[in-house]
Amino acid sequence: MARLFVLGLRDSACCALFISVVGAALCGCGEKENAAPPAATYFLDAQQALAKGDNAAALAALQASIDADPNSYAYMERIKINGKQGSDAAVEEDIQALVKLDPENRDVAWIRQEMKKPAAERFGPGSTPPSSRK
Repeated sequence: MARLFVLGLRDSACCALFISVVGAALCGCGEKENAAPPAATYFLDAQQALAKGDNAAALAALQASIDADPNSYAYMERIKINGKQGSDAAVEEDIQALVKLDPENRDVAWIRQEMKKPAAERFGPGSTPPSSRK
């Protein structure tokens, strides 16, 4: 086994210390946090609020997700909530933002079809966006 004589590291304890110090310097000290990005965290908060039936909290969390990192998932969820509530102007604003973010988004035509329905019938359990179909 090769020894690190060049650096004056003749015993295994010094060698281990050297490797630890260099490893920490190259990889960062301490534990690395595997925290989700803020946009994802806010999106999960929105999902939890929706599960509780709290649309206002869900909308606030989705806005925070979009503010942190504009993403089609947050826009889609917000479109569904606002669409079911009859907030057509808010839906149209989000459609425009979604198209700007992702011009090839194949769900936009589906959203527009859903918006032709009465608010209470929009985005129901039997209605699935193209992006979720295989």
